[in-house]
Amino acid sequence: MDDTDAVVAYILADCATDDELERHIMKHAIIIQRLVCCLVKDLKHTESRIRTQYADWADMAVEQLDDPRAFPSKKPH
Repeated sequence: MDDTDAVVAYILADCATDDELERHIMKHAIIIQRLVCCLVKDLKHTESRIRTQYADWADMAVEQLDDPRAFPSKKPH
């Protein structure tokens, strides 16, 4: 188990409902959005770079859907 797996397991264990998990995701999504803006703010094609970054992440997520290790099950409630 690497650091990412440990963090995901902790978050899943800490979220008792799908709503709690969604709030946790949204909190981190806002952080990611701000960091992406910091990353590309000095580039001339800021919007296109942001869209490319998010498209790359979406591709990675879709590729991982077939890997059962990438998405651990939520704990039973």
